[in-house]
Amino acid sequence: MRKIRFIYQKEYPESLDVNKWKKILEEASSLNFNSFSLKILDNIEDKKLKEFLDLVSNHNFLIELEDNSPWNEGKRKVFIESNVHLFWLTFYSLKENKSQENLEKINYLRSKSLPIGFRYILTKENFNEVFDLPGFLKNIRYCPRQFILEEISPLEGKNFNKKLLIEPKQLKLYFPFIKKYILGFPHRLNPNAKIYSNYQDTEYYPFISGEEIIIEGNGDVHPFPFLNFKKAGNVFSDSILKVHERLNEELNELTLEKAEKGKFLNWFSVISDCPKLKETNFQDINRVILPDSFNILMTNKCNFKCDFCEFDCKPEDTEAIDIKDFEKLLKEGKQLGISRLIFDGGEPLLHPDIKKAFKIVKDLDYSATILTNGWHFKDFLEDYKKANINNFIFGLYGASSKSHDKIVDKEGAFDKCVSAIKLSKELGYLTGLHTVLHPLSFHELDKFFDLAEEWKIDYIMISSITPVGRAKNNQNLVLSEDQKKKISKIYQNHHDFLSKITFQGYQPQPGQNLSCKYLNRSGPLGVYWNGSIALCSMLPLLNLPFLKIKDHNLIGSLIFMNKINELFQTDRKKEFSAWCLKTKKSEHCLYCHEKLSKKIGKYISS
Repeated sequence: MRKIRFIYQKEYPESLDVNKWKKILEEASSLNFNSFSLKILDNIEDKKLKEFLDLVSNHNFLIELEDNSPWNEGKRKVFIESNVHLFWLTFYSLKENKSQENLEKINYLRSKSLPIGFRYILTKENFNEVFDLPGFLKNIRYCPRQFILEEISPLEGKNFNKKLLIEPKQLKLYFPFIKKYILGFPHRLNPNAKIYSNYQDTEYYPFISGEEIIIEGNGDVHPFPFLNFKKAGNVFSDSILKVHERLNEELNELTLEKAEKGKFLNWFSVISDCPKLKETNFQDINRVILPDSFNILMTNKCNFKCDFCEFDCKPEDTEAIDIKDFEKLLKEGKQLGISRLIFDGGEPLLHPDIKKAFKIVKDLDYSATILTNGWHFKDFLEDYKKANINNFIFGLYGASSKSHDKIVDKEGAFDKCVSAIKLSKELGYLTGLHTVLHPLSFHELDKFFDLAEEWKIDYIMISSITPVGRAKNNQNLVLSEDQKKKISKIYQNHHDFLSKITFQGYQPQPGQNLSCKYLNRSGPLGVYWNGSIALCSMLPLLNLPFLKIKDHNLIGSLIFMNKINELFQTDRKKEFSAWCLKTKKSEHCLYCHEKLSKKIGKYISS
């Protein structure tokens, strides 16, 4: 979801003028922004706050609110009557004398069954308190829906001081704790809690792609909150359409050289303190953004034959990643600080050595998520338990057996998948759904969300169909323009439910943004069934000569990939200066697929 963050400051009392914001919200909505976060640094008159929140809600924005000022009865009444989906509370200390006001707010929100988000700001002074967080949350008996740990930044306003930045020696203590904390704590207390750290999950910082805009109290928008860039414009004097366009242009110029080295860049290009890295040329290393996880396509074998499958996987396929390569990959990843992976495919549970793979995951202490069609889910229940695997995403492509079974070409697939989903929830696993925007099941999208809410699903991802692989010559898989126009409305119909879970909903839009986690090197690393280290998980389509983990170490492969990526990015920016398609329509993956297919020799030889 695209989000606007607005910071209210008392020196700009007219900044909440509903007449100004009506036009801003209408334009933002046309750019597919549908989430609004209001951070209140100073007290606001109750009536003005109510009018503003009502305006945002009436424009179908999901509202998040952070108000660190005291809450009187009038303000509490506003909160009850307003359609706020998440209340954020920021802690600078866990000591009772310094957090008493927040504790009172928690008790109030709990008494009204209102959802909260919890931010803990790390500073040099409060650093040691971070280790008391698990006990602190258990004591207050109210786990937040979202949880963010972050270093103090200029966004903290008057609380910010560069002298409060945590030191490298503190980070060495923090890294092992946060990994254990993220893996071990939230799911035991509340499986719906989403936890972010600016040292572990760059997904919390979508500013880089322009998916999130921060508007200061005077209306100014800067391309990046922590860097000294010129402003992209002012929403009160400029059209937000123009501001967003300039924002994307400025973000294209974002480079490591322009940042304050070592300041506010830890989450953008973390280089782990490990001996392996010191064996390689530092200049090459410094340009590599380490992945946060592995996305491993375990096998191209699948017991289904989905009509949209980009890899053309089928029951008779037999290729699978060698279990020795799998173990080598995970061992080297551990040395670089990677501790999460996704089992993907084909159908990963059909890998001939899947039980050995689970044991390796357990022995190396990785957190694993399994993407599965659900058919063989029940066959490995004891193995999940032994390996501490408790995250599952099920591919459900229709809301009825009629549509789902036809799409996957397997009778009984829907009933089998639903049974697996319900059992996953019953066992207390984090349970997600993946679906695609498919013409055969589009009319059931509302029903799909209703079922997800009934089953208390924790995560939903909705993808478009990329016309490659089996879908390449099947134009019947393309949504009509009328269907595309309905997608946003369908999402809004279920926003109460979707705001409470992790939701990634693809939506076709004009000016398609070409930013991508894989290309920006800010997300998972693609690895596919012949052991190749890929730029992304789509590369099996291209059969490109990338390095294999069997023959090369991981950091060398990352450096190799990064150099190819830099050349590719340069060409891409020449064609689309703002990473946005204005005249030519193309999807993310199809664009890269076509370009890399035609020019990969150029990038490899360079």
